Amino acid sequence: MKIKATFEEVLARIPGPITAEWPMGERFAVALTHGSMSVEYYSPIGHDPQTPHEQDEVYFTHRGTGELAINGDRHLFKAGDCLFVPANIEHRFENFSSDFGTWVLFWGPSGGETERERGRGGEGRKDTLLIVIGYRLTVARRNPYKKSRVSSQTSPCMDSVILSRAVHQCAGNVWKTNIGSTLYMGIQSRRYEQASP
Repeated sequence: MKIKATFEEVLARIPGPITAEWPMGERFAVALTHGSMSVEYYSPIGHDPQTPHEQDEVYFTHRGTGELAINGDRHLFKAGDCLFVPANIEHRFENFSSDFGTWVLFWGPSGGETERERGRGGEGRKDTLLIVIGYRLTVARRNPYKKSRVSSQTSPCMDSVILSRAVHQCAGNVWKTNIGSTLYMGIQSRRYEQASP
């Protein structure tokens, strides 16, 4: 199973194949996959031609600014912001800066999660996705037994050491991650520590 994807690695695969929807080449690339989960990097140019997706999704803005239109409602965003879009809902990025790029996390069944799936009680075990964005460390947790399967916690980075890299220790393994990287940890224990200079 692939554990880490970097911004540089994924961006090197954009643009992707030329299609009818993407005559200049696809502006996204898959970074990580596991079960129903997939993580992509998306970097449209000029306009966003995307159509509704069959899974719930969360955008973690990596760089740039703009607006996300969801069913006619507009949401301003900037680097470090997190945006949720339910499955099968019309949405697109508009008025975005030329440097705009975002990580996008898809998960769950086709059609999105049902109220019954979101309402299960109990702690359960969690899958975790770590995303390092700019000056902040964002952790998305997937818990199949809680009301919200994916929650995010963003911790401010206290100094340039964490800005340049973070250390993630998981079940005895340690990974150093750069800004813009993602790590998928699966169902294991988690501890986040400041890296040594």
